[in-house]
Amino acid sequence: MKCAAEFGKIMDYVDSLHYADRVDYSFIYEMLKTAAIVCDANLSLPYDWEDDKSKSQN
Repeated sequence: MKCAAEFGKIMDYVDSLHYADRVDYSFIYEMLKTAAIVCDANLSLPYDWEDDKSKSQN
């Protein structure tokens, strides 16, 4: 997997947290954005469960 390093950093960060710690969501968000770039993921496409707006509606 091309983006394993980014997901590994997220997992390491989450594993280091304790119950009362504040989560740095901006770090997680940035790592996910970086992983999407590395993996050539198109984040603007609809999810599998969403209706595809580009399809013609009957």
